[in-house]
Amino acid sequence: MKKNVLLSVLLVGLFGVIGCANNPEEPKDSNSNSYFYYEVVNNTGSDLNVKSCMASSDNDMDNFNNLEYIKENDYVKISAGKSYVFKFDLVGNEDSFVGIDCGPWGDGYSRGGWGRECLKNVKTTLTLNDINDPYSWSSNWTVEKYIDISQFICDEDSNFTHTIKNTTDKDVYGYAFFNQPEDDNKWTYDFDYSTEWIKIPAGKSIELKFNKDKHTGWYGGVLFGINNWVGQEIVRVENIQDSLTTTITGFNENGIPIVE
Repeated sequence: MKKNVLLSVLLVGLFGVIGCANNPEEPKDSNSNSYFYYEVVNNTGSDLNVKSCMASSDNDMDNFNNLEYIKENDYVKISAGKSYVFKFDLVGNEDSFVGIDCGPWGDGYSRGGWGRECLKNVKTTLTLNDINDPYSWSSNWTVEKYIDISQFICDEDSNFTHTIKNTTDKDVYGYAFFNQPEDDNKWTYDFDYSTEWIKIPAGKSIELKFNKDKHTGWYGGVLFGINNWVGQEIVRVENIQDSLTTTITGFNENGIPIVE
C-alpha cells in the first residue's frame, strides 16, 4: 500500500471502536443538498457594503480582479455589530472558492485577502474588526451538517476497513471519499463517492468499511483542525489493500491534526 500524508483540514477526535449502524437516525440536518456558507461579521463600528463571488478553482486565487465568476451576488449592507451569511449551492460547483468585496477597501483587495476554498456543508466566519485596518480580522470554520459515528452505514460485503482513532481530548469531524486523481496527482472535490461529515468524539474510534470493488479511484480522507481551516486530505491511498489505520495524536500550534 502506498500512503501519502497530505496537508490536513479542520478539526476537532477516538477510543472504543464504533462499527456500522443497523438502523441509523436521521442526520441533524435532513437537507440532503450540499452548501457552503460564508459569514461576515461586522465589528468595525461602521456600516459595510459586502458582495460575495464564487469562482472555479481552476482560476488563480491571487488574481481576483480577472476572474470568471460562477456566481456573483449583489452588495449587501451589513450594519455595525451585525452579520450576514452568504449561501452557495455546491452541486455542480464542487471545485470552487468564494471571495468577497468589502467597502471601504475597494474592489479586488478583499477577494484576494479573504478567499475561501468551498467545502460541503461547512461555514467559514470572517470577523472584521477595524474600519481603518483591513488586516484586522479573524476567522474560523464550523461543520454545519454531520452524522454521529453510530449513524454511519457500511457497505455490504465490505473488504476494506479504515479505522480512525482519536486519542485527543477534542472532537473531530471528517469524511472519506473515493476519487480519480488529476494528471498532476491533485484531488478535486467532485468525488465519485463520499460520506457525510462524521463527528468523532474525543477518545473514540470509528471503523469505516467499504467494498472497494464497488468504488473507483483512490481512497482518501479529510479531517478538520480546531476552529481553523488548515488544509485538505490527510491520507491518500493507492492500490488499496484490506485495512488502514489513522491515529490522531494531537494538534500543532496552528490546530493542524497530528496523525500516525
